[in-house]
Amino acid sequence: MWPTLIFDKSTLESLNPNESLWLDHFYLCNITPMFYVETLADLEKNVRHWRTPESVVGNIANKTPEDWVLNVHYLQLLYHELEWNNIIMDGRSHPSWSQKVELWDRKWVIIRDSKEEEAFKRWHKWEFLEVERLIAKKWRREIVYINKNDTECKDIAEAIFWKFRKPDNLEDIKKEVDNLLNIPGNESFLKFCFSLLNIPSKLSDISLKNWKMWGQKSIREFIPYFSYIVSVELFFYIANAFNLLSMLPHKETQKIDLAYLYYLPFCNIFTSNDKFHIHIVPLFLEDNQTFISGEDLKADLSNINLYYSLFPEEVKNTGITTFALFPPTNKEFILTTMWDKYMSDKWRDMEKGHNIGNMNSNFSENKELLKNINQFEKEAKPCQNINNNQEDLNEILVVRKIRASRWDWQRFSQDVINAWKNI
Repeated sequence: MWPTLIFDKSTLESLNPNESLWLDHFYLCNITPMFYVETLADLEKNVRHWRTPESVVGNIANKTPEDWVLNVHYLQLLYHELEWNNIIMDGRSHPSWSQKVELWDRKWVIIRDSKEEEAFKRWHKWEFLEVERLIAKKWRREIVYINKNDTECKDIAEAIFWKFRKPDNLEDIKKEVDNLLNIPGNESFLKFCFSLLNIPSKLSDISLKNWKMWGQKSIREFIPYFSYIVSVELFFYIANAFNLLSMLPHKETQKIDLAYLYYLPFCNIFTSNDKFHIHIVPLFLEDNQTFISGEDLKADLSNINLYYSLFPEEVKNTGITTFALFPPTNKEFILTTMWDKYMSDKWRDMEKGHNIGNMNSNFSENKELLKNINQFEKEAKPCQNINNNQEDLNEILVVRKIRASRWDWQRFSQDVINAWKNI
């Protein structure tokens, strides 16, 4: 799998079409529900007289990667963990729609388009359903009221920080919140956290019972994803209470920006042009994660596009899935350093053995593989006893329809395109 990357709307809006293509090609983009919410909400925004809301959303949809995964909503993951299920937090995405199946004693997960992904494809053509317009109006209204007011923020800060000194900076708040989450046997604090996140009482009662059975260990050990969400929320409210976010713009939408952080455990790389993200996201990243500013990402993708544009036409006609299967080996590119960091050096060994003509010359092998995949998709039966861990699976099949050419580039050679049409 390629390095997993989460972007916000500000990043995608800054890219030109060719830059968005290389983003799609070299990164596995994990689309968060917040990106979908922000984009859909633009249908109800006031725009300049020469632009329509449909054109704004259509432009974003056109630059949205085609080979991407929509992450399941964080509340579903949160509730799943509180029912005592493991949530993987190692940079892998959690697809919003997947089916576990088995055939020939092999277990697969098939990932198909969700309703949101289908919507983005319609938006490429400026096709918007009325139900989506109604949702957009609702979301725009909710954005205004999503923040807790100043009094509530101060109450939360006093409930947690009354015995601590006033925090000096944002790093200080993050450190104290983490310390609280690492203390074992703190039942009153655990109950407070359930209340903070509005966890249904039936679910919190079950989780509390399991916590006592498990030895009353720290919240971080017991329910790590829940603990992570709590740390994000507490950090935000306490920082607001002590007026430490006042230097950042757009206070009315800061809670929306914060919601992107709910999905940080499910990516290797986070990128944004938003000042709130630039200041806050690095505080929550693990050592093995990377923040790239949207400006730096755009510049790197622009350089990638220039690099490949200098290739001979006969090479470019083979398609980017052939001549650009791997990134440039030159470490001057951010892309290359990210592949080295998250793909190990194995990709460089594979790149050395890669022959530009492989995809065309081995098409008979690809045809046989496609035949097996189609058979598996049609004949495999649902399986209920596959563990949630992806290590228990033999294969993951992602079903996508992508355009053979996009903007200035071909994905495949014309020979391959013609051959696939005959399958």
